[in-house]
Amino acid sequence: MFSEKHQRENATSDLIAGALIALSIIIMQDFISTGITGILTFISMSAIAIELPFLAFCLLVDFHERIYKKRTGPKNTRLYNVLYGFGILFGFIAIDTTFWHISWIIGTILLLCSLIAFIAMIVHHREISKQDSEEDSKKQGEKPMIIAGKEDKTSPT
Repeated sequence: MFSEKHQRENATSDLIAGALIALSIIIMQDFISTGITGILTFISMSAIAIELPFLAFCLLVDFHERIYKKRTGPKNTRLYNVLYGFGILFGFIAIDTTFWHISWIIGTILLLCSLIAFIAMIVHHREISKQDSEEDSKKQGEKPMIIAGKEDKTSPT
């Protein structure tokens, strides 16, 4: 069975991939009806064409791992990480160029706010991971203590 950490990571990556796919499909619908009207719409649609298969692949890998209750090997994990990273990058490019198509000011605002949010997310993730690692090390350091035939897992050694 998968560790709790692996399940959380899959849930997070599925959420991000699903949200980017949904936004890209909405953008794509608009550009399909209006056609490519300039370089920004061309860049946006090209980024969507790259992003959709990569993120769909990642969603399917996570789905298959949950269904078959097996993890892929390190070689496939590297491929997954590369495709996931490119999928996110091209998803962001698609969304940002769409905003640039509307107005360069709005595109710049999105870019700056996204960078700030990305940095904040990294800081938050590191803090949560640090707390999670500390809890794991505490759990590994504890041994069950048997009192009157009952196991007490909360008592330290």
